Amino acid sequence: MRYTVVAAWLDRKEKSGRIVLQAAGRSRTIVVTRRALLNVDTPPRATEERLLQHLDSFCEMALAFIGDRQDDCETLLVTATDVRNRRKAEPVPESLWTWQDQWGSWKQKGSRSRLGLV
Repeated sequence: MRYTVVAAWLDRKEKSGRIVLQAAGRSRTIVVTRRALLNVDTPPRATEERLLQHLDSFCEMALAFIGDRQDDCETLLVTATDVRNRRKAEPVPESLWTWQDQWGSWKQKGSRSRLGLV
């Protein structure tokens, strides 16, 4: 679902995020809980910078709840559980250090070892 972010800010008292966006011709508010902000990245921080850094992810998580339905949801909530579930679903990048040579040294995937002295 396409969307446009209208405004985003951190409620300093509650340390939770607020995002106002336009999606499917309607204005919606997303509330990002403090725990969601703490779980989205390391080190854990509930700051406005963290909210803005992961703005698209929070919007996508909230809008995934609606999907193609035209619910009357005006306020959507993103929790720490939503963040953890998304992180579990994301593919883990393949490590560059994947194998050992015959002498037990770790080699970078795609690198060529040279014959001779190292």
